[in-house]
Amino acid sequence: MQGQTIRKLLLQQLTQAQLPEPLVELSALWRARSASNSPLNAHSTLSHSLIEQLHSDVARRAKREPFARIVNAREFYSHDFRLNNACLIPRNDSETLVDVVINASAKSNAPLVRIRELGCGSGCIIISIARALAYKKSLRIISASDNSKKALLAARKNNAQVPSRLAVRFLHSDWLKDKQQNQPKKFDLIIANPPYVRRKDRHSLQLEVQRFEPRRALDGGFSGMQSIGEVCIQAHKRLRIGGLLVLEHAPKQARILEKFAKRKGYSHARLFYDLNGQARVTLLKRCRKKC
Repeated sequence: MQGQTIRKLLLQQLTQAQLPEPLVELSALWRARSASNSPLNAHSTLSHSLIEQLHSDVARRAKREPFARIVNAREFYSHDFRLNNACLIPRNDSETLVDVVINASAKSNAPLVRIRELGCGSGCIIISIARALAYKKSLRIISASDNSKKALLAARKNNAQVPSRLAVRFLHSDWLKDKQQNQPKKFDLIIANPPYVRRKDRHSLQLEVQRFEPRRALDGGFSGMQSIGEVCIQAHKRLRIGGLLVLEHAPKQARILEKFAKRKGYSHARLFYDLNGQARVTLLKRCRKKC
């Protein structure tokens, strides 16, 4: 009956924390820690260390710490990626960004040789893209940058653990301000999921996001467009003519981004929607000169 007693105590704690689905939460923690597909019940075998671990996990979740932070991992594009507290937890919305890049690469008339991601965090986006485009013989240089050395530690570990023919080179850099040698002057494709939350909106986000996500991965400045604007300007200098810039953004920023990008030398190619029907990703093409 030990398993039943522990289950009852843990469920009570999650319920008191007013989590919407305490049973689902407990089941996920149990599977992650016990490596068992069977539910926690009266017949479950629990060691002393496992009981302590579950109590610790439930206490953290009751304080609204995200499940992905507790287990330091999150599934993205069918693979598990390791995290640390410098990495933004991968969202399903960002899988739209990967899909857009894969489709754009398949339809491109010009050979795709050089790809770069800016602000890569855990590396889940660029690694997923590298795996999906491994069949492209023209693709030779795939790199990604982040201004957090700690986030890059997670990205490099994920790159080593998620199998792909194409390895990604990770660089410590503020967007495209590279100090490393042997980097290409021009790219065919640049990808970014920059911070785009308006500073005044940060306190209206879920508690899980407010308390436990790295602030600099969220804060897009007063308008939410600060980092997006910086990326557009820097990318224009490093894209070949006709090269593509693919950006994730908030739904309400799509029209603003289109107008801004046109002034900075891009043509607006297409807007894409996430699984919830929200405008989420914009694909831009670098013009020969400012449009």
